[in-house]
Amino acid sequence: MKKTTLAKTCLAILILPLIGGGCSTNQHQPPKVGNELSWSTHQNRPDWVVKQPKKTEDLYRFVGVSYRHATERSAREAAIANAATHLIRHASQLVNKEYELKSSGKAKESRVLNSRVLMNDIDQVEAIGIIQNMGLTDIYIEYWKSDSSTFFKAFALVEINKEDFYRINEEND
Repeated sequence: MKKTTLAKTCLAILILPLIGGGCSTNQHQPPKVGNELSWSTHQNRPDWVVKQPKKTEDLYRFVGVSYRHATERSAREAAIANAATHLIRHASQLVNKEYELKSSGKAKESRVLNSRVLMNDIDQVEAIGIIQNMGLTDIYIEYWKSDSSTFFKAFALVEINKEDFYRINEEND
């Protein structure tokens, strides 16, 4: 009988803190980040920063984002490079898709390996052509202050004419 009473007492001692802890009114507050926007190039964030850029019939548009940078220049350059990367990746996907459609079912193993090397060369040539023909439409830069540091963050909107985009692609066929 003493063993059952001792077991019940131990069980009660273990369960009571769990019940009391669940009813506690002291809720955990998330830590504050402490970042404060002190300056930006536009009065309000442009729509293309928050939403996908508006589509047009004759342009491809892509947005690039930088991370935290110590200088405005490095943030701007990183955002433009990020946008160019998105544009080049899109072009590469279109070319690979088109090539796979043309070569499906016709290639043997050695032809596939050779075509993959060829595709890498085409991707490099296209990247250069795209960078030379893309234009910077707009850039939005923010200057942030936190408790311990300051940093810049940039957003770049780049575009390329679809006609130029496909002309670069056709030149490599």
